[in-house]
Parts: sequence; structure tokens; C-alpha cells
Amino acid sequence: FTRTPDGHISEYSAPAASTAAGEGTTSFAMNDFGAETGDAYDSNNVMHGFEKVAGRFRAFNAPDAGMGSGQGTRASANNIEGAVTGWYVDASYYNHGFVWIP
Repeated sequence: FTRTPDGHISEYSAPAASTAAGEGTTSFAMNDFGAETGDAYDSNNVMHGFEKVAGRFRAFNAPDAGMGSGQGTRASANNIEGAVTGWYVDASYYNHGFVWIP
């Protein structure tokens, strides 16, 4: 969800996010322009990064991210220029950092 300074709360789910328990959409950061970043788990338990700007989602995956259960892309921070940082889990279950510039 997003909470505005006046207390209004908006709930949302990233497209294709699973609704199973323990899965779904998690927002980790919002920049000064209101762009949010986070991740969403799909029905196969794979993480996909997202950026949400003006209510529109853009999903992305790090180039070497694994697509198996417990693998994928976690976007954890963004800046005012739109760059997103985070980490991904590859097909061998190793973690790696990334920077994504849309």
C-alpha cells in the first residue's frame, strides 16, 4: 500500500502477482517524485522487480536472474533519476547486486 501525508491509503498489487499466502507484492522504496519500487512473487514463487510511476507498473528482471522457485529479482531502492538497485538470485541460488536504469 501507499500512504499519503494526509493519511489516505491506496492498496495495490503488481500485475501477475500471486495472491497465495506469503507471496504477492512488496514495495520497498519511494523516491521524491513518488515512484515506487519493489518486487512481486508470481504463482511459481519467482521474484520479479517492478517500478510503479503515476499508477503504472513496469516489471523487470535482472539479466542473469533465475526463474525457478526462490529465485528472481528483488528491487529494493530507487533514486530521483529513476535508477533502481537491488539484488537477484541466479539459477544456482547465488545472490548478486544490480543497478537498473530504465
